[in-house]
Amino acid sequence: RDTNIREIGRCFKFIVKHLENSMQEAMNQHMLRAVDLLRRYCSSLGLASDTTRAVVQAVDKFLDLRAAHHASHKSQNSVAAAGIYLVTAALADKPELREISQVAGVAEATIRASYEDMYPHRRELFADLPKTFREKLPSMEAIDACLPRIKDA
Repeated sequence: RDTNIREIGRCFKFIVKHLENSMQEAMNQHMLRAVDLLRRYCSSLGLASDTTRAVVQAVDKFLDLRAAHHASHKSQNSVAAAGIYLVTAALADKPELREISQVAGVAEATIRASYEDMYPHRRELFADLPKTFREKLPSMEAIDACLPRIKDA
């Protein structure tokens, strides 16, 4: 009985902390990001390559904005699906929300919730899209008219 309860407690806390750090590192290495999923989703939806690039760029920018504002984190596939929904809304040949939902494996309501997080940043996101894609789009006012509205916006 050379070991007392305090010593055991300290060792226990050290082991738990070490395991938590190791698990976090392992999860970060194997975690898919939204931009990793987008190419597959856009391809499944039959979107053009310039549209895919625009969606990837908008989602990447949104993730940067969200990190800078310490905003809530949604699942990566719901952010990817919402990015497709947002960027393609102004296109004549846009995928339906139902199609995006099926491809991403995310409920329509979940996509709408992530879309609500993106909507306030829409002008910033559209302003940075590739020129070749922006040329296909109407003015920002016309884009706003095409975008589904959210509550209190």
